[in-house]
Amino acid sequence: MSNNRNCNIENTQKEYEDTKINYKNSEKFLVGIRALLGEAITEISQKTGMSIGYIYEMKIKVQAYIEGLDGEENEGQSIKVTWSLIRRAIVIMALAGRSTLEGIQSFFEIIFGMHISIGKISGIMKEASERAAKFDRTIDLSKIKIGANDEIFQGGQPILTGIDLMTEYIYLLEGATDRTAATWKEEIIDKAEQGLKLEESISDAAIGILKGVTDANLNTRLQLDVWHATHLIGQRVSIMERQAYSLITKEEEIKERVRKKKARKSDEIKLKEIEPKLTEAIEKYDIMRILLKWLRELIGFSGYSKEDTKVMVEYVLTEMEVNAKGNSELQKRINGFRGDMEFMFTYLEMLKEEIEKHSEEQGIPLEAYELMYEQLAYGEKSVKYNEIGCKLIDLLNEDYYRANADFKEILKGVKRASSPVENLNGRIRDYADVKRIIPTGFFALMKVYFNTKKFRRSRCSERKGKSPLELLTGKEQPGFLEAINF
Repeated sequence: MSNNRNCNIENTQKEYEDTKINYKNSEKFLVGIRALLGEAITEISQKTGMSIGYIYEMKIKVQAYIEGLDGEENEGQSIKVTWSLIRRAIVIMALAGRSTLEGIQSFFEIIFGMHISIGKISGIMKEASERAAKFDRTIDLSKIKIGANDEIFQGGQPILTGIDLMTEYIYLLEGATDRTAATWKEEIIDKAEQGLKLEESISDAAIGILKGVTDANLNTRLQLDVWHATHLIGQRVSIMERQAYSLITKEEEIKERVRKKKARKSDEIKLKEIEPKLTEAIEKYDIMRILLKWLRELIGFSGYSKEDTKVMVEYVLTEMEVNAKGNSELQKRINGFRGDMEFMFTYLEMLKEEIEKHSEEQGIPLEAYELMYEQLAYGEKSVKYNEIGCKLIDLLNEDYYRANADFKEILKGVKRASSPVENLNGRIRDYADVKRIIPTGFFALMKVYFNTKKFRRSRCSERKGKSPLELLTGKEQPGFLEAINF
């Protein structure tokens, strides 16, 4: 070992002493192991989102930790390497460490001098997957009412995913041969045997999902994800912006040559040609940017009724079409948005129903909730906003703050987008990048691992320190290894 590395390890030794117990079960510790085993630091950084400098730091700390274990005389700090521990470590390295079978094998050879065949490791993973699938089938899914469904691909194979938007419990994570309506119907009916009865399904406009969920005959209402709806148009608007900036740059380059008296006659011609193009590009982009902003506001909780919202959205789309003349790709996205509008505003129907239900349960006049929603259409400093506020105070008196807090909870519970399933898809891709093709049995293992993993932090305070499974069931649940009896 070089003097420099010795120095680095000595510098981290004290920190190791203070934090070694925390490292033992940390995903960050496993990242350090991957680096120590020779996996490229840049690749680890890309897959985990951690900085290169931080991964190097963890690599040094892992080395210090291992050397510390070698030198410890305190029997209380020693680890007895049993076959049970090895089996558990293999499963955790594959999931928390996202390691390949070869990487797991190398770890035991380098750290413990043990050779475990790939076949043996694969067998352990297979056994864990079977146990996970068995545990997963015992979970009652009847409390899941609003689900987000989506599909991603690995090596051309679709992975069908579904997640409860209230608890982020994953009820569907399956590799499939295709993503047709028949396949989606089969998966939804299969989950219905565990109690799944979705009241609302949120997804993009994929035909297979929409028809498959409908054909499952669970009386599920369809809601198209509003983020996807505007994202596709937003992509084309971003291209318009880049094109405008490109013309600005070209114009400045020509003007600079003219100012330095190095211009040829052709430069003056180019300058005259580019000026009207630039003016048009900027004007079109500015108009489209404003229209897109209006569109995004309208498909949120805008304060307008479903009928009024559809009328205003149609107006915005028409204006977009006028401005997109000659831009076939943008026109295609606008037409696609218009075609999806049938299921775009289901959330407003859900909001109306929730308001009526809460009015009856809370003893708050329905008019009060309707006024609170209408108030969202105005800025807080506007005269109209304050007029509605005064009406609410006169109507509710001492119940105003209770009703206002309840209304905010209603808005939180009415879902319009499928963001958690997009997050889930991102987590799955990490494994697909490592494994190229994820074995079918591994999906059940991932599902139980994600569902039993506790939230370390969350915008929803009630989630912190609890797993999706605990949030779904409302009671304490075993950790991952205990759940699969490993």
